[in-house]
Amino acid sequence: MKRINLFWKTWIVTFFSLLLAGFIFVFSYSYFVQMSYEKTQTVKLQEFKQNIKMEIDKNGIQKEQLLKYPLQGCFIQIFENEKLIYPPNGEGFFFKTDVDPSSMNNIINEKDSTEYLLDKFEIHNYTVELMMPKLAYSYDSFKNFIPSFLVIGLVSTGIISFSYSLYFSRRIRSLNQKMQIMSKMEYEVTEEIQVGDELVDLENNLNEMYLRLKKALDDRVFFTRGATHELKTPIMAVSSMLEGMICNVAGFENKEYYLQECYSQMESMSKLVNEILDLSQINQLQVGQTNLYKVMNELIAVYEIIAQDKGCNILFVCDNKQKEIKILENSLYKVLSNLLSNALKYASDNSTINIELKNGRFSISNEYRGEIEGDIEKLSDPFVQGENAKEGHGLGLYIVKTILTSVGMEMQCFLKNQIFVVTFTI
Repeated sequence: MKRINLFWKTWIVTFFSLLLAGFIFVFSYSYFVQMSYEKTQTVKLQEFKQNIKMEIDKNGIQKEQLLKYPLQGCFIQIFENEKLIYPPNGEGFFFKTDVDPSSMNNIINEKDSTEYLLDKFEIHNYTVELMMPKLAYSYDSFKNFIPSFLVIGLVSTGIISFSYSLYFSRRIRSLNQKMQIMSKMEYEVTEEIQVGDELVDLENNLNEMYLRLKKALDDRVFFTRGATHELKTPIMAVSSMLEGMICNVAGFENKEYYLQECYSQMESMSKLVNEILDLSQINQLQVGQTNLYKVMNELIAVYEIIAQDKGCNILFVCDNKQKEIKILENSLYKVLSNLLSNALKYASDNSTINIELKNGRFSISNEYRGEIEGDIEKLSDPFVQGENAKEGHGLGLYIVKTILTSVGMEMQCFLKNQIFVVTFTI
């Protein structure tokens, strides 16, 4: 099937829609206007009827009083015992129409309502007949304008639909061109948010999606380089030590010592690989309900020995022991374990690690005597460590941030008065 351009699709649909709407409007207008005219005249005839009835009932047949009605388009015949008594000889009462006075009775008797509105009533010994010509509006006269209307309608509809189609097809083509450039990762997006219709919103969403995708790709490249570097260093160290021992190079005689060093390096690499695997599974996390107070107490019991070795105290304050967090237990365990481990690693000796869960906000803080260069928020980037770090790979806070972000929570960290704080809202 031949592909039809979007412009012509839009133009055809718009053209015929406008044309159909125009025809419906015009013919509906002519029909309802005719009905409105007839209804208005019928109401007016009833008003004349009531007024004439009141005047005859009050004053009898008064020619001077009844003369005003023919001047307003309502013609009157009055019979007494089937004899026409008014108007006498029909003088001056039909000068506004081409109706022959002598034929008015025939028109009424034959009930010809095609051109006239008719009514009659009896009062005392009189029979009063009323006749009002319908307004001159007719569908036949309207039909004379249909050819002109068709020409004007076709031209105006064609111009409007062409402009409409051109406007939207250009905007959609522009969006398509931007998406093609985005697919090559060569598009430069401005941070400014545009305000407009749905197409502008679509463009804003595309820009935001592109920025997020580009950032994700940049982060992946950065992470891959960092992981490669972290793995390359211990591999080179292990390779050098093994080569020295195999070749009996001077300085490597103590093989037991260097085998232990090789084992330590391999343990470090194994830990790094496990952390990378954990990160690769974060996007597949499922939401659950876990009691934070319970998990935190279990971890405090595990890390209590490490804290005692440094002379540190762990203080946990919780205002809601039943508080649950929307995350699976093993994922929450990784978050809290990384935070507590990180706090113990960088905390000053003989200090206190404060853990709080108050008003739906969790925080953990420790005393930190070192200096942090640059933006503190960078500490949550992969392979970034504080200056006092002696072990680890700088993935702890990055894992915490990634897990929390995946379940819709935002982690923040800051240093204030030598107290390093990590916090997030549940």
